[in-house]
Amino acid sequence: MSRWKRIARKNGLFLAIFVLAGTVLTANLAEGGVREKLSPRLRAVLQSARAGSLAKQGQERILVPLFIRKQEGVSVRQAVEAVGGSVGTEIGEWATADVPLSSVTDLAGLEVVRYLELSPTVEPCLDSSRVRTGADRVQHGDPPLARAYTGAGVVIGIVDTGIDIHHPDFKNADGSSRILAIWDQTVPGKFPSGFFYGGEWTRQEIESSLCNEKDTDGHGTHVAGIAAGNGSANARYTGIAPGADLVIVKTDFSLSHVVDAVNYIFQKAGNRPAVANLSLSSQQGPHDDSSTPEKMLDQLVQAGKVVVAAASNEGNRTIHAGFEVSAGKVYGTKFAVHSTTPEAIELDVWYPSTGSLDFAIGALDASGAWLDQSVWVTPGQSSPTQPSG
Repeated sequence: MSRWKRIARKNGLFLAIFVLAGTVLTANLAEGGVREKLSPRLRAVLQSARAGSLAKQGQERILVPLFIRKQEGVSVRQAVEAVGGSVGTEIGEWATADVPLSSVTDLAGLEVVRYLELSPTVEPCLDSSRVRTGADRVQHGDPPLARAYTGAGVVIGIVDTGIDIHHPDFKNADGSSRILAIWDQTVPGKFPSGFFYGGEWTRQEIESSLCNEKDTDGHGTHVAGIAAGNGSANARYTGIAPGADLVIVKTDFSLSHVVDAVNYIFQKAGNRPAVANLSLSSQQGPHDDSSTPEKMLDQLVQAGKVVVAAASNEGNRTIHAGFEVSAGKVYGTKFAVHSTTPEAIELDVWYPSTGSLDFAIGALDASGAWLDQSVWVTPGQSSPTQPSG
């Protein structure tokens, strides 16, 4: 057993991250050989073959959710299908796709493909209040508003853990469902038009008791109630837009599938105004509007089609660190590793494409005494092994 694993299991220790700033220009990863077309996380999955958790439920082969950067104006749908995969959303120079793990390198070898990223994952989060935001005054049409606004004529899409279709807040006064459609990405079934996974139910199927989607977590129902509950169960808990119709996506939390979900919601809304709600978060990515999913969501947004996301849920958590760095200097931060922490810990380090950083990880025991350090890793390279002892 490596010394690192023994330390992590025995102690609530601190790991220190070090970066060495440089001035070397990095290569364009969208060009060059097959390896250069694969994101670091995707290369790691291919190298370690630890992709079992990415397998789609009910599928015999291992499918990995990807973001594809491609030649703009050229579709990759046929190329992806040729290697046994499926495309979800194509927009601009990007696409989402599920691709067999065994076919990733074949896909990367195609000229039309510029770069492949393993899709990050997201998790549920929520923080909103009807009264604190003043939504109750908007619903009443209080001055200076000329009339009341309840969301009537608007579609609200919820991308989350699903919904309780039997809850009174999601039904009209005549008992009909306020839910126009449900797409459960986590189960096999009748695909939505233009997509190739999950199961879809229409409002007619929901009202005919043909829908078997379940929100076993409750978070999606919670979010939907705050966004659009009509107060039928308890008027005290009326949501923000009680007059809106709903489109629900029960997601598997792959961020590429979340992008597909927003695309689906806007398609279902048609010419009606629509808001896609993402009470979700991720610690992966640069968080500066430059990532692939952010760019794809930007392009899906248009007049009358809006994406909103949860905020203020994690501002007080020590989960991010940043530095302004100078060439040739070492900078570092530390974080605690508890005895219950899994052996694999994923860290994202981002820096401008015009620079270069070397990276290393060190370990201190619970008292702060120095233990050991990994080798320095340069851009484009991997640490050969963990230090052993």
